[in-house]
Formats: sequence, structure tokens, C-alpha cells
Amino acid sequence: MDNLITDQNIKDELDVNIKVKMHLPTQAAVDKWINRQQDIILNYIASYTWGGVYVVESRINTYDDYKQIVIKAIYEQIDYIVFNSGIDSSKINGITRRNGVFNVANSNSIKSYQVADLAKEILLNNGILYAGRG
Repeated sequence: MDNLITDQNIKDELDVNIKVKMHLPTQAAVDKWINRQQDIILNYIASYTWGGVYVVESRINTYDDYKQIVIKAIYEQIDYIVFNSGIDSSKINGITRRNGVFNVANSNSIKSYQVADLAKEILLNNGILYAGRG
């Protein structure tokens, strides 16, 4: 799926120059970085959606309200990464070594840091995620 937002949208909305802040050398790298953040959000939504990413993308292309909520969550995801020193926790593998001993973190504990909490709240409170309630 094409990027739902551009680096100019990010500059307007968050007052951040992604290319400079994230030390990205080219416009292609900027677009790829934005697409990665978008994919994190879309895949997170898909994990709550019967039919997966295909259904999520179809809803984005069909319902403008849905699309705007997803875009809001993408902005929060980008804000989360940018203002946490650019650390993309989706790339953390959970293996650490201390005093010669390897430790492996629970994958669910790592995944809990991949998506910004506010992005999760936006998606949940706007009915995009099924919470299993009611």
C-alpha cells in the first residue's frame, strides 16, 4: 500500500523533519521509513481483524473516517519513535548477553513496545480494534 502520509505531512503535523531527525540519506529512505511505521500500525490492526491486512487496506480505501483514524495512529507511531531517540522496538530481537550468559525475552513483552500506547488507544477507542468486550 502506498504511504498514507508524506514527510511533508509529518512536518506540518508534528513539526519534525524526518529526513534530518532520523538521519535518512535520501527521499527513498524517508519514504521507506514512513512505510515501515505505517506497516507496523496496519499489521497491528490486522492482528485484530478477521481477514488480515487485505481487509484493513480495503477499509482504508473504502471508508474515509476509518482512513483518518488510521492516519492519526500512524502519526502517533511516528511521534513515539522520533521522540524515543529513534529506537524502533520492532527491530529488537530480545536476546541479551550479560556476564557471558544469553537471555531471551518473552516475544509478547517485546511486541508490547512496538506500537505506541496512544496509537493503540486511538484505534481501540474509535472501534478499529475488537477488544472482546460487550
